[in-house]
Amino acid sequence: MKPKVEETLRQDLLNLALRLRFFSLLKELSDENLFTIAKKVRELSLKTGELIFDENDEGDDLYLLEKGSIKIKKETPFGEQILSRISEGDFFGEMNFIDPATRSADAVCEEDCQLFAVKRSDLEHLFERSKEVAVHFYWQFWKSLSKRTREANNLLKTFFEGSTSSPKPPLSQEEISRSKSISIELDRKIQLLQDRGLSAKELRLLAAFSKEELYNRDDLIFREGDEGDKLYIILDGKVRITKHIPGAGEEALAILEKGDFFGEMALIDNQPRSADAKAHVNGTTVLTISRQVLNEILSVDIESAYQFLSILCRILTQRLREINLKIIQWRLMSGGF
Repeated sequence: MKPKVEETLRQDLLNLALRLRFFSLLKELSDENLFTIAKKVRELSLKTGELIFDENDEGDDLYLLEKGSIKIKKETPFGEQILSRISEGDFFGEMNFIDPATRSADAVCEEDCQLFAVKRSDLEHLFERSKEVAVHFYWQFWKSLSKRTREANNLLKTFFEGSTSSPKPPLSQEEISRSKSISIELDRKIQLLQDRGLSAKELRLLAAFSKEELYNRDDLIFREGDEGDKLYIILDGKVRITKHIPGAGEEALAILEKGDFFGEMALIDNQPRSADAKAHVNGTTVLTISRQVLNEILSVDIESAYQFLSILCRILTQRLREINLKIIQWRLMSGGF
């Protein structure tokens, strides 16, 4: 290749890397890792109304929006239901990146858009070489999924905005005291965590530093609006995640079972709990992990941090898909308003 052509290609790559620095997802990467991604991204220019991907698409690309605005929507018999909007500097498509499946909604340009796309396989190769980069990406994914899950929870309320409901008070001491601190053998806790695919170091840390709590059916574990400083893992029984819909009562968002995590969103964004958590059956036992212990787990070993964050993101992805389906169901039940 001629020197002049090589210089032009290098300059083009440098300019592209500088544009990619605009994104919060990428701005903390080293120059080497940023250039690796710059060599793999595809640049897309789309017009208003053009489809980026549609529901049931099997693609797993991750997208970064440089210019324009994008809506994530589902079609209903009453027209489209917008689930979220993507602004300049945001990324999207991470749900299929984290947990490959068919797309659960359409992504459509609301105005002319300039964006980048990168294949899952290309990023996975980078993650294999650098677990630090993988942890950085999955930390950002966790933050994004937590934000979108909160937005989806709040969207449920909009179908009944005309109804009134008094805010629920914080948990009383009587309600708090219903949980019983218990002691469980280390081997039993380790067996549970092995079922979640955690590493040996994570197993030892979580088993050693987690505490156990016992609840009976319908006991509150936490309430919407409470401050959150714990992550929970179900050891035995089931937990019901619910949202109070004004004028409609309690709506179950998810029934979680043995080995499932919950309460993790409050640890990433320091926001109040966005839903209630209740024991669904008698004898529900949960392990609790404080914010401090979680930070220690994530800092002690990069491989453990990667595995742990991967699991959390996969759980949140599946939960967000379920909530989005609830939104469509409530849209239909409310007569399309």
